[in-house]
Amino acid sequence: MRSCIQIGFLLYILSTQVFAQNLPENIRKDSLFQDLDSVIVFGQRHSSTQNTIYGELLSGTEAQPISILDKLPGITKIHENGYPLVFRGMFGNRLRIEKNGVLKTGFVEHGYLLDDINPENIESVKLIHGAERILYGSGTLGGMIQINEHDASKDIRNTLYSRYSTNNNGLSIGGVLGKRFNNLGVRFSGRRTTANNFKYPSGENANNSAYWQNNFRLSTFLQNPRKNLKLSWNNEFNSGLQERPQGFQNNPYELRDYKNNFTYQSDLHLDWAVDPTVRLKQQLWGLFFDTDQNRKNFNGDFTIINSEELRNYEKSSFGYKATLLLKEYSRTNYLFGLDFINSRLTENTFFSDNVNPAFSNQSTLERNEVMYGFYSMANLLLKKVGLKFSARADAARIENEDNHLNFTALTGGIELDWQMRNAYNSVSLTRSFRYPSQLESLGVLIGGRGVFYGNPSVLPEYAHQLEWSFNRDKDSFSYGLNAWLALFNDRISEVYLGDNDFTYENSERARTYGLEGYLAKSWKPLVSNDELAFTLNSEYTRGDNLETTSWLGQGEPLIGIPPFQSSVELKYSKQFSKTISGGIQADSQRFAALTRLPEGPIRQIWAAQETASYWLINFSLESNFTLRRNKLSARLSISNLTNETYFPFGARIMGMGRNFSFQTRFIF
Repeated sequence: MRSCIQIGFLLYILSTQVFAQNLPENIRKDSLFQDLDSVIVFGQRHSSTQNTIYGELLSGTEAQPISILDKLPGITKIHENGYPLVFRGMFGNRLRIEKNGVLKTGFVEHGYLLDDINPENIESVKLIHGAERILYGSGTLGGMIQINEHDASKDIRNTLYSRYSTNNNGLSIGGVLGKRFNNLGVRFSGRRTTANNFKYPSGENANNSAYWQNNFRLSTFLQNPRKNLKLSWNNEFNSGLQERPQGFQNNPYELRDYKNNFTYQSDLHLDWAVDPTVRLKQQLWGLFFDTDQNRKNFNGDFTIINSEELRNYEKSSFGYKATLLLKEYSRTNYLFGLDFINSRLTENTFFSDNVNPAFSNQSTLERNEVMYGFYSMANLLLKKVGLKFSARADAARIENEDNHLNFTALTGGIELDWQMRNAYNSVSLTRSFRYPSQLESLGVLIGGRGVFYGNPSVLPEYAHQLEWSFNRDKDSFSYGLNAWLALFNDRISEVYLGDNDFTYENSERARTYGLEGYLAKSWKPLVSNDELAFTLNSEYTRGDNLETTSWLGQGEPLIGIPPFQSSVELKYSKQFSKTISGGIQADSQRFAALTRLPEGPIRQIWAAQETASYWLINFSLESNFTLRRNKLSARLSISNLTNETYFPFGARIMGMGRNFSFQTRFIF
């Protein structure tokens, strides 16, 4: 599989013939030619990089990438172990996540688990809202999260780093090596992470919560002497094991893990500035993963295995994307593009019933999905006012060995941006959608909760969303608000049929709305090298199923909507000399009680039970030593400083107790 991907990329390179021309220096920085992703900026944390979350963030020493992403507004971390990312209450197929332009869906219906990312490689994370979300197609109901990793096109810092955590004996060791020449660059990174069972605040072990991960990534970059044709190729391999803590599901006598888990991703990017008014960006990628889910069901005292299931998931995806940018006038930009994705999933299940051997069985399911679309956007700039129009047409075919389904969708958006004094405003109205997943439409899944039957009659899900964003930045003081209202048509919901059987149906109406706010202030005396920074963030989301009422009715709570949460962060940094600097940071997070749950049995791994409100306090101390071009950093972090006992986001297992982390980083 990997050799096929590489051969295809080589043929693609050989077949691409272009004529080099100079890239004019008068291309404006704020034009689409400089940055294709014209993201709505929501304060300093709407589009995040390593250096904007916590100074010289020791990103490679973060145990998992969710430790970085949950600092962005709207993103909720459920738990440290084996849970997906949630954004504004959306997850799975309602939230589109791309890593280096490659669609990430994961191998479970809950969504992408971020299990193939080395945090050291993260260059930026963008939360794309407004009219621009339409350009990405299915799954943008909750928005679009774009994770970009470092490549070899920029200066490369050779780095070695390590981390040790006391709570679970977690250990991370990794590094980056590379060189950037005039028109050529090579960057290699690698990391190994291991962790034993973590401990609850009581000191008790969370049984079956260990994990390990290996990640290796090779990036190459090449450009022509005139620097108007750029080619980058990234290859990444990840392997690991992830255990699911006991009690993760609603069966306390069941243990699960994902073993023999590996992922290989290869993505090739071509950026060609044809002339001052035309730019072409192309991408070709391949993704392959293979994992085994092992599920054991025990008797009451864990001395006998009643049944055991081994489920192998093998998925291969290929995609292509081309975007043409045209600059007709100085204040008018146009964008046209197309994309194509082919994804095939094979699921082999081996079930052994030790109590009733007659029920032992094995099965194989194969599903294939083809999606393609055409998109466009116009960006009109009039002094301090901007107007965007976006449109997209999609088609898809989902099939298995017995049946096939065809879908089409038309979506679009309009956005008005304006600037007054030091304030930036944006208002957008969009129509986005998602296709039914392969499981929801044609699949059959025998899981720990029961049997899930796909419904061939299920329709695509749509959302009409009104969003307003405001932020103001003046000198060292900034603040902002972000509000949205989403109305769902044909929302796809899980339906209980009885006898532990489930299916999926469209509900007529649903609604979510919310508000995010931030405030940031920094003080830097003119006569010293001290700096003090203060940040306050808060977010509120509400979701209602309106199946039995009107759009203005109260409705029943939607499952998976996070409660109100807020955070306060205080950071002090000081430059002691030309070679020595340091800093102290303290932050506090508050999560309100989760009380809005739908009636009836809840068969989900989070937001499954009412939980009390709680506070989490974290503290860190950092020092930096610089000598010529070398830099050594050391950091002590304490998470859950007060050893608070809590159940995060209505999960059935408690959060991690107090954890001391020791981190080092050497740049040379």
